[in-house]
Amino acid sequence: MNLLRTDLQTALQNLHVGAQESADNLRDLAEFIGDDEVSQLFSRLADARDDLADGLANAIRDAGDLPAAPNSEKEAGEHLIHRIRALFSADQTVSLIRQCLEAEEHLHQVLTECDALNPGAPYPHWRKTVSDHLDHSRTQLEACLKKHRR
Repeated sequence: MNLLRTDLQTALQNLHVGAQESADNLRDLAEFIGDDEVSQLFSRLADARDDLADGLANAIRDAGDLPAAPNSEKEAGEHLIHRIRALFSADQTVSLIRQCLEAEEHLHQVLTECDALNPGAPYPHWRKTVSDHLDHSRTQLEACLKKHRR
């Protein structure tokens, strides 16, 4: 293992940590929200995100690095902020779904910034895999939001 990461290793690490943070956030919100249907959606999305993070961890190992763990203090602070925002909103469920959509956009931005995963990189399928995963998650969250805004 080198002391310095390659662009590819850095990109994979950023995606991996982002996916792990997202899964942890979704799981936390699933436990917090009072709506069972939305809780189940958040849990399913968290499980799928964990699977994605596991695949990325394997790709990191294949690229000659070890996967990093998210910053637990940062995550705890973010979880607290999400809960406070929801508590002060007019509709807690809608607020939490919107916050999840914002988090999806953040992870999409991380993907966009991963220039090392362009079509010429050794792992081009990860760009498509993560992008397809985010599109699918966003579609489910938007449908859930539409249903609860009525």
